[in-house]
Amino acid sequence: MRGTWKCGITLFLLLLLCFVFPAAGMSVRAEGSGDSQKQVLFINSYGYDFETVSVVVGAVSERLKDVASVQYLFMNEKYVSDEEASAHLSAELDSMTAEFKYSAVILGDDAAFDFAIKNRDKYFKDIPLIYEDINSIEKAEKYKSDPLISGVVEAFPMEGTIELARSLRKNATRVVVITDNSVSGSGSAKQAMAEQADFPDLKFELFDTSAMTSGEIQDRISLYGDDTILLYTVFNVDGTGRRYTLAQGIKLITDAAGIPVFKADEAGLGDGLAGGYMLSYQSIGQETSDMVIAALNGTKFEKNYVYGSCIYQFDQQVLDRFGISEAQLPRNSVLINQAPTFFEKYQKPVILFACGAAVLLAVTLLLSEARKRKLRRDLEVEERANRAKTEFISRMSHDIRTPLNAILGMDRLALEDAGDPGKVREYLGKAETSGKLLNSLINDILDVSRIESGKMKLDPVPYSLRDFFENIRSVFGNLCAEKGIAFTVTESADDVTVLADQVRLNQLFYNLLTNAVKFTEKGGKIRFGLESDVRDGLMHCVFTVSDTGCGMSQEFQRHMYEQFSQEGKKDVQGSGLGLSIAKSITDLMGGSISADSAPGAGTTFRVSLDLQVAGPAADGGVSQAARPDYAKLRGKRVLLAEDNEINAQITMLMLQNAGVEADLAKNGNIVVKMFSEAPENHYALILMDNRMPGKTGMEAAAEIRRLSVPGAATIPIIALTADAFEDDHQRFLDSGMNDCLIKPIDEDRLLEAMLKYC
Repeated sequence: MRGTWKCGITLFLLLLLCFVFPAAGMSVRAEGSGDSQKQVLFINSYGYDFETVSVVVGAVSERLKDVASVQYLFMNEKYVSDEEASAHLSAELDSMTAEFKYSAVILGDDAAFDFAIKNRDKYFKDIPLIYEDINSIEKAEKYKSDPLISGVVEAFPMEGTIELARSLRKNATRVVVITDNSVSGSGSAKQAMAEQADFPDLKFELFDTSAMTSGEIQDRISLYGDDTILLYTVFNVDGTGRRYTLAQGIKLITDAAGIPVFKADEAGLGDGLAGGYMLSYQSIGQETSDMVIAALNGTKFEKNYVYGSCIYQFDQQVLDRFGISEAQLPRNSVLINQAPTFFEKYQKPVILFACGAAVLLAVTLLLSEARKRKLRRDLEVEERANRAKTEFISRMSHDIRTPLNAILGMDRLALEDAGDPGKVREYLGKAETSGKLLNSLINDILDVSRIESGKMKLDPVPYSLRDFFENIRSVFGNLCAEKGIAFTVTESADDVTVLADQVRLNQLFYNLLTNAVKFTEKGGKIRFGLESDVRDGLMHCVFTVSDTGCGMSQEFQRHMYEQFSQEGKKDVQGSGLGLSIAKSITDLMGGSISADSAPGAGTTFRVSLDLQVAGPAADGGVSQAARPDYAKLRGKRVLLAEDNEINAQITMLMLQNAGVEADLAKNGNIVVKMFSEAPENHYALILMDNRMPGKTGMEAAAEIRRLSVPGAATIPIIALTADAFEDDHQRFLDSGMNDCLIKPIDEDRLLEAMLKYC
């Protein structure tokens, strides 16, 4: 059970990907697949941010990756009316069905299935339809004789969950079924109420959230006691018409409940539910994929419809809250949210995992922007862009998983050798190296949006070229050594400090050197060099990145700086963004970039830059940038607003290392209260997360600025956030904050910002 925290992190990464996918297409194609590969359309009633959807989509994508190319459309029926969702889906299909010929269509949940049946002759005539997660057994029975319709029914194990709940709540005399009046809510509630026949000693009642306000819901929920079993099915809307996400609905109920709340499917476990005998959406995705494969092969699945499998799952924190021990649970139960081990708290791996989440978030934003561009191009360019996006998903998955695999592997080795500090430091150092590559990939993806909007800017600061070359040797020396490639660095400059944007200069050569490593075989050579001379306060630099890899054709070199372009060995994956961003950064710095390459003869890139010398040092060289005096921060007290326990721990440790005292506020309401009640000048600064329960960081900052207490208008407020785009930064400033630091938070950047405002 201790290993389940890793599953939780994987789900967390998937959820961070979710919210940026509206009803837009996303294609997944197997590596090396050709244009003759069969096309499958997946229409889901909800959005990718809905927890069950991401699990099913992940299972389907993995199962079909070598079988068919899958395109996804999301109706977002949880957030818009049925009419709006259907109209938007029809518009999408009108533009797509002329371009693609589908061999099968997957329909997720009832709204998508009902739409397909209603519009079958228009869009899906003579095409196999495979539904998943529909709530109505009667509906499955109705179409079981249709040779082109099969699927998986979302039949919840209500009996098993109620039996489990009764074993834990001996005094229970009734079951209260929490639901709303939506299609999925009505179907789920019907399944639950049907179990009354199997439990004649229990009274069954419906708790309809769509007939009450949020306050009335919480008031009534708080009244239930030891005689009640609370069974949660669906809560998407209340009596005022306000819509809730799955997590919001569960939180509203569980925050008010004085008894555990059970559920018969795994969606929402971890948001306050106790657990139960739960339907597995992973199994639904696998069963759906098997039916699709049968349809693609021209055969009928052996059953007209099937059910997903189930497992006992529980939230350890909720069990502890209500005094339920593990001994009271069925054997082989799965527990989440168990107390973390020492290395689960280690800050470096946690930061690196957050980087992986940011990569996935950035990928989705980039795909959305690519789709907008696609609609504005003519037919030829449109087809080329669509193929590029399809291949991009596969390449990006590989690029993300490679360093993540190294991070997870090093973390596992550190856990196994926890008693050997030397080995632990070695493993974490290697994990950090892979993390730097992940960070480089994050920068690449985020910068595509900045480049296209003209918002990429340079921030020149003193930068020691000695530090620059040590950085290059550290990162790429290890990567080349692991692959068996000889790596040499040559430079004609002494230790010189120049004015340059450190992030952009590193990013430029990270991209070029990463390509060199990818396309050079074991036993090859890579050289990174600098030839320079100083004249009139400028350092004229010619950087060279040379490899003995597979080289590039003349045809590819004509468009190698275009986004998504890639050529080389078929077994090498990449985003296709590196050269495009390298060219943009070079242009922004007023330099030039050129390449000399031929197939089988390797590649040499030359980057010419004029860098301003920072100033002379006492020994005739150039002065290094002075390190900030962090000692000035000792004894300062700050107020940290952060609802995530791990992020809070990391930031608190950074502050403690600098001698800074800190008080923690776990949501937006608390930070406003703590500041308003503190003595004048008690806090020197506020560090504010944004996405918090109660009030967001921006709402809390705006409220603090409106307070009439001393210092409210002047206390520095710095945002600590994962919202990484320029528009986000401006919104923080507009809310009353002074500055913004992007997660993962670098300790030096944090302390430098605090020095600036303290």
